[in-house]
Amino acid sequence: MKTPKVGRPLSGSGRVLVTMTPAMISALDNWRGGRVDKPSRPEAIRQLLVSTFEKKARNNG
Repeated sequence: MKTPKVGRPLSGSGRVLVTMTPAMISALDNWRGGRVDKPSRPEAIRQLLVSTFEKKARNNG
C-alpha cells in the first residue's frame, strides 16, 4: 500500500527555493501563529503572495 503524499497536490506548477533570513522566518512564523488554520510555512508563503497580488489588482483595477 502506498503512503499518501503530504502537502498541496501539484497542478502544473513548479518549485521555488527561497532563502530567508532568520528575521524573515521569525516574522513568517509569527504570522502563521496568529492564524486559525495554522498553515505550514510553504502554505503561509502562498497565502501571503495571493493576498498581496489580490490587493495590488484591486488597487490597480
